[in-house]
Parts: sequence; structure tokens; C-alpha cells
Amino acid sequence: YHLETKTRLTARLQELIANGREAIPREIRFSTYTLRYPESAWLRIEGMEKHWERADVHAKLAADHSLWVETKNISVLRFQFSTPPGRITIDDQILELDGTDKPVAWLVKQEGKWNRSPSNPEALRKRPGLTGPVDDAFMDSFVFVRPTGKPLNPAVGTWATSELTAARQLWHDVFRGDAPVIDDTALTAADVANKNLILWGDPSSNSAIAKLLPKLPLQWDSKNLVFRGQTYSAADHAPILIFPNPVSPGRYIVLNSGIDFRGDAFGTNAHQTPKLPDWAIVDLKTPPDQRWPGKIVTAGFFDEAWK
Repeated sequence: YHLETKTRLTARLQELIANGREAIPREIRFSTYTLRYPESAWLRIEGMEKHWERADVHAKLAADHSLWVETKNISVLRFQFSTPPGRITIDDQILELDGTDKPVAWLVKQEGKWNRSPSNPEALRKRPGLTGPVDDAFMDSFVFVRPTGKPLNPAVGTWATSELTAARQLWHDVFRGDAPVIDDTALTAADVANKNLILWGDPSSNSAIAKLLPKLPLQWDSKNLVFRGQTYSAADHAPILIFPNPVSPGRYIVLNSGIDFRGDAFGTNAHQTPKLPDWAIVDLKTPPDQRWPGKIVTAGFFDEAWK
């Protein structure tokens, strides 16, 4: 900085620090494209109608403590106040609250109409912390679960082992640490409850995949890999997938992927961004390279209900 500029900036910053952040802002304008970033002050977006399209909320808290809200691409909202508002006007719809309302108010939009909800809706859906894509699993505690059994097919087993090794090396080189790794036979109830499980291998080589497979949206045996109504040869195809853990719904499971940028991103962190969506089918006849884990036959996102 030029000295004069630095002096002026410092004085302005000190003034802002002295004033502090407004504890209860009277007006909020907030936009997001993903529920990885869902909140501002007393407002939190808990559900979107469609991820990766812009969601907007404009909210004003009046002097009489009534609340006016306008939304776009939002299906669930949560408001948190020391004293609940007596009335909420949302998208021109009026909701009256009474003295029994808690400081946390939930609003859910169904068939175009907003309704009060006593709590967070329990249905399986994308929500903060469970949004995808694959890389989102590494924003919280995770563990690589290594296969110890015999793979369904040699090519898939070799590929999974190689990808696990590469993922561990990438973590070491880029994040300067050692990714936690355990055998599938050593997985504990605490791991399942508290960590995102990064599962490597297939239903034969990895017992954790075998246990969860009936509750995942794919079928996988020695001959066929079936996903979204399409059948692929299991001899030379493998899935990459992120999905809520069926036995620990607040956590993820991931199949066969670490952080999904690769060697071509080592030169600059501008390239160290997600490359895959929620799922992909990989053709292993094309070897992995510095950009991809093989040939990506098809890839895409689950919808807001993880369908």
C-alpha cells in the first residue's frame, strides 16, 4: 500500500471494528448456489428447489417485530430470534405465529405454499452439510476405508488400489498431512457415526460397501454395474459416488474417490477445484491420467431428494 492509503484504510477498519457487527440486522439480502454456504445472521436456508441455480432471500424485520420475506429457489427456511416474530409475510403469504412458537421458526414450501413446521423436516433431501458434490465429503471429518478382501474383478481391484494410493499421496502433497486410513474390517460404530466414510473397492473386496449396497442407488455384482437404468460391464467399469450414509444420515459415504482434482492442478491452487459432480461411471479401459481417473462415461447430480 501507499503510506497515505494504508493510513486511511487502517483508520476506517479501526472505526468498523469499534462499532462491531450489528447483532440483529433489520434487513438481510442473501444469495447462494449451494447449501454448503447457507446462512446470514438470523436467517438460514435449509432447502433449495434446485442446487447450482441461484437462490435469493430478502428479509426485513419491522419495528413491531413482524417479518417480511421474499424468496427465490428456496424450499425450507429457518429463522432464529430471541423473540419469535408475531407475523411472517413470505412471498405475499401471511403466516400468523402465536406465543407458543419457539425462538427457532421453520418454514417449508410445498406445492407453492409456505407452511410452519415444528422442526427440521426429516425427509431425505439435500441440506447444509449434505449437498454434494464428491469433494464436499472432505469439508469435515473423514476416513479412507481400505478393502481387505478379493475384488469382483482384477481390473477394478487394481484400479481401486492405485486410486487410493494416489489419493493419499495427493493429500500429503497438497494439504501437507496424512489422510486417515483404516481397513474395512477395523471400521467401528464411532467411525460410522462421526465421520464421512470414503470406501474403496467393490462389494466383494470391501465389507463396508457390501453392507451398504442394498441401500444405495446402484446394483453391483461380478458381471454388471447397474445405475440409473443403465448396465455397464463390471469387469472394466467402476462407480464414483457421494450419498448420505444410510445408517448415519448426517454423514456421507463416497465410493472410490478422494479429492477429485489431480496432478494437473498441482501448479496452482486456482485449479484445485471440484471436477466431478455427485456421481460418475468410469471406464477403466482408459488408464487414469493427470486429469481424470479413467474415461468418464457419464456423470451428473442427484436431485434435491437425492434421487
